[in-house]
Amino acid sequence: GHAEHALVLFRQMKRSGVTPNNSTFPFVAKACATLSHLRNSQLIHAHVLKSCFQSNIFVQTAMVDMYVKCGQLEDAHNVFVEMPVRDIAFWNAMLLGFAHCAYANFENNVKAISCYKGVLDCGFSPDISTILNLLSSCMQPKALFNGLLVHSHGVQLGCDSDVCVVNTLICMYSKCGDVHSARFLFDGMYNKTCVSWTPGIDHYSCIVDPLGRRGHLIEALEIIKSMPFESDVGIWSALLSACKLHGKMEIGRYVSEKLFELEPQVAVPFVEMANIYASAEMWDGVAAIRRKMKYLQVRKFPGQSIIQVNGKSTIFTVEDRDHPETLYIYDMLDGLTSHSKNGLLALSEETVDCERE
Repeated sequence: GHAEHALVLFRQMKRSGVTPNNSTFPFVAKACATLSHLRNSQLIHAHVLKSCFQSNIFVQTAMVDMYVKCGQLEDAHNVFVEMPVRDIAFWNAMLLGFAHCAYANFENNVKAISCYKGVLDCGFSPDISTILNLLSSCMQPKALFNGLLVHSHGVQLGCDSDVCVVNTLICMYSKCGDVHSARFLFDGMYNKTCVSWTPGIDHYSCIVDPLGRRGHLIEALEIIKSMPFESDVGIWSALLSACKLHGKMEIGRYVSEKLFELEPQVAVPFVEMANIYASAEMWDGVAAIRRKMKYLQVRKFPGQSIIQVNGKSTIFTVEDRDHPETLYIYDMLDGLTSHSKNGLLALSEETVDCERE
């Protein structure tokens, strides 16, 4: 692609004896970030240091962004702390890094808030990018209080009138479990006259999913029915999962039929509905699902999981006996099963294999 071509041109430039300047490195860093290629990123950073651009704000902002997009938050932070003079774009690049990593690690949300205090202490006026990055770092329940603070600051700055900020706020409140705030913002979008404020499928999904998980299935269903466009598989699947979670039979039937119409050859909704029947001990319903799958020739593929250890990916497949570490794997599973029987783990015994007769 274009990113790879940019790196090739940079190498040709070096071989030709042309000296890179402060305009060269940001473009090359962007190419490395696009490819998420750490080794090339480290080489480019070495060229920056060798060329004495470590104090150039534009180049160093590109370095922070490059490391962030390569998943190297620590390297990005090292560049950040070594920079003597910072502007708002430089702060935003570091905030973006904390936002990217905050969902997996709450400490990064705390660091993002600390970084924001640094922005204010330096006398900079936060912009929309600052607020968006901060909100993106608050996408988990533990970060709700910080999200409320950022929302408050956004209102004071007038950023709450920006459609991107409202979109992110809806997403944040939904993922933090504050369905009422998300719904309030969502409903408020209808009061805007600009077409860009019309809620899209992503907004509806952000509302339907948390409503379903909290058991408000009728309300979630009514929202889907009120959508001004055709609902997709994703939003129906989210509601069916909620029906399984709360054992809601009638709504589950309705939703599963919608999914059968949209993707008649996909096994997942059949399995979900069979599990809903099984949890209610309605074995006739389970049998009916099996017959329907057999008639439609729907095949349930075995579940798989992938883990990565030391840069090597390993795939595990349900009931796989051909894996080279089969004996060790099943020995470990037998041990876990033994622990579960002693009450140390809780394994669900309510799921049903729809292919077993």
